[in-house]
Amino acid sequence: MAVENAQIAEKYIAASAGLMVVAQHNFYYSLALLAHYPNTNEQEQSEYLSKVESNQQTMKLWAYHAPCNFQHKYDLIEAEKARVLGQISEAISLYDKAISGACEQGYIQEEALANELAAEFHLARGNQKIAQFYLTEAYYGYIRWGAKAKVTDLESRYPQLLDKIITRKAPAFEIDKTVTSTTTSKSETLDLASVMKAYQAISLEIVLPNLLEKLMRIAIENAGAQTGYVILNQSGSLALEAFGQVNHGEINIQTSLIADISEVVPMSVINYVQRTKQSLVLRNAKKDKTFNNDPFIAKHKPLSILCTPILNQGQIIGIFYLENNLSEGAFTSERLEVLQLLSSQAGISIENARLVADLSSTSAKLKQANEQLEDYNRTLEAQVQERTQELQTKEARLAEAQRIAHLGSWEIDLTTKQLIWSDETFRIFGLDPARGVPTFAEHSQQIHPDDFDLWEKTLQQATSTGEPYEFDLRILRPDNSIRYLLIKGESILNDSGQVIKLFGTALDITDRKLAEQALQESERQLREQATELEKALRELQLTQTQMIHTEKMSSLGQLVAGVAHEINNPVNFIYGNLTYTEEYTQQLLRLIDLYRQTYPHPTEEIEAEIEEIELDFLKEDLSKLLESMKFGSERIRQIVVSLRSFSRLDESSSKRVDIQEGLESTLMLLQPRLRKEGGRLAIEVIKEYGELPKVACYAAEINQVFMNILSNAIDALETTRQPDTDKSPSITITTELGRSENAIVRIADNGPGMTAAVLSKIFDPFFTTKPVGSGTGLGLSVSYQIVVDKHGGMLTCTSAPGEGAIFTISIPIELIKTKAKTF
Repeated sequence: MAVENAQIAEKYIAASAGLMVVAQHNFYYSLALLAHYPNTNEQEQSEYLSKVESNQQTMKLWAYHAPCNFQHKYDLIEAEKARVLGQISEAISLYDKAISGACEQGYIQEEALANELAAEFHLARGNQKIAQFYLTEAYYGYIRWGAKAKVTDLESRYPQLLDKIITRKAPAFEIDKTVTSTTTSKSETLDLASVMKAYQAISLEIVLPNLLEKLMRIAIENAGAQTGYVILNQSGSLALEAFGQVNHGEINIQTSLIADISEVVPMSVINYVQRTKQSLVLRNAKKDKTFNNDPFIAKHKPLSILCTPILNQGQIIGIFYLENNLSEGAFTSERLEVLQLLSSQAGISIENARLVADLSSTSAKLKQANEQLEDYNRTLEAQVQERTQELQTKEARLAEAQRIAHLGSWEIDLTTKQLIWSDETFRIFGLDPARGVPTFAEHSQQIHPDDFDLWEKTLQQATSTGEPYEFDLRILRPDNSIRYLLIKGESILNDSGQVIKLFGTALDITDRKLAEQALQESERQLREQATELEKALRELQLTQTQMIHTEKMSSLGQLVAGVAHEINNPVNFIYGNLTYTEEYTQQLLRLIDLYRQTYPHPTEEIEAEIEEIELDFLKEDLSKLLESMKFGSERIRQIVVSLRSFSRLDESSSKRVDIQEGLESTLMLLQPRLRKEGGRLAIEVIKEYGELPKVACYAAEINQVFMNILSNAIDALETTRQPDTDKSPSITITTELGRSENAIVRIADNGPGMTAAVLSKIFDPFFTTKPVGSGTGLGLSVSYQIVVDKHGGMLTCTSAPGEGAIFTISIPIELIKTKAKTF
């Protein structure tokens, strides 16, 4: 039935948007579905879970924005869902979390409901002891909430688990019973007549001081306390209102206290009860680890303390604070239960007494006002004459003030369309008062054509709604001059609430408007000048960057080309002669072998020389030496080729090149910085090249981009190249063909990474994170211009602290014609 009703109600949820009933429907609809879940077939169970999941998504959003109202609801539904899915440990944890959240936020009814569902969960698993604990908490929670029918329901469904509680109840007093105990361990039920007498004494008293005295006396008597205080919430702050103390068997009560609250009670205890809205009992306060550091407890060393809130409609309006310094544990659970039951009526009575006090105060003020009114009526006639004279004087002064301030007043009768104008209104509109007030039609002709629709619409809206209005308006004077007015108006209503007249003021603001227009024009011109200056500054910075880069690249290219040329000629000479040297050497060695075969018995002198020069070793090592020389010469030739490929001064125009060869050339030039040297670790270069076609580009400039990014990556890895680091420094180079026919190159390092603030500026000219003198701040800025402006590509960087950096270069296979300058 609950599921069916929830499904019917869901059809009308849209009409209740913004009301709490929407959240309550979501909460109890999910609980009903999960409660009915075991009694359905497999298909219905799937539908139920899907609906609960949908409801929970909404509840989760509410819980995020208002956790104090919705988080415990979300947790309770999650616990029920875990229960039906057999997730035992998750369900146990979520039930406790929901109970704690509801308790913390003061949702007594939902705390009780969560305890009841947790009890049913443990009872179904055979954990009767645990179930009894949760059921007891639910039972007392429903009592605190005042849900008598729900308490009766629990008693009838679980009599075996609530037996001890039920048997303690007085025969004719079910829910609102009062229990007390002596300082011994024996408990007994209070006399019902005493309980009813206490309730009547509290409920019938409407004078606040007398009520506070009775509350203090009843609290001390029923709790077995030596001293006690009633503390009330006065406009958001706590104040001492009553004090009670037992002296020689009698209870002495004082009200209207002026003592500082922190001097007579422990504020940590008071603040705890005020914050949690829960009672607190300390068996021995000076030994309690949570509160023994309180200055009051440390100084006075009280034994037993009982502190309980006085609640009314879920709001804390006061606190009972009681002490017993004769014995530990003087305040038992039965004494606490008595005080909690009495405090509910105490909250109602205190609010009633306050209302009576307010009413008495209001009556006294009303009586005083009536007396003042009589005095006023006796002198009213004289005052009217005096006021009339003053009014005439003020009207004359007002007319003069309107003339000086250029402020006129007006009134329109909507029924007759008649106008009433002050003298200043005539002057503002450029009309002669002697000729009388113009008609409504004549007045409307003076409204500027561009503002007529606004004027007409505003009057119509004021006529229909009766709301005040204010707007600027231009008028045309008889001399064809234009004046700017600020119109303010209000409506006059008849007894039926219909607008019958409009009245207001007209302020001449022509001078102000003209000044504003001149100021706006001046600001516009200044903004244009600032924009032009900013544009010129950007162009100047760009030109400076281009000049520096051009000079740098020209010098570097000339140096590289010169070095390559000077090295290339002698290397080619050496490399070419090595071939002949090896050939001649082999011929000589064969000749020596032939001599040794022909003359196996050389002379003693020759034999000594052979032994001296170690001929056999010389023959073997000479071939290896020549091979090593050839390898070294070949290596020098490769470096020269890489230098020439990197500089490419002979390629001022674009051409198709293999950019992977450019990467290899750059890496070869950077080998001295990559290899292991001294105490620094080597940087591992991981190459993941894909298949790329040749790319139409300016090769030398693209190689410079590779050089800039790889050099920065090596600098970034400097801190990870120490032998004691856990991370091995590496650079990963990946190439692939993008979906848009772009050649994509990614250069990633596993260095320290960059913050968001640094990342946002890395492509700005002259921005650098390197020490002064270690970098110009132009490398990445120039690289960005080469890739984006000149090649129509993209250059991006992604990085985060501790995660390294990834530079992504995307270049079109076919060069895009751009307006960028050549670098």
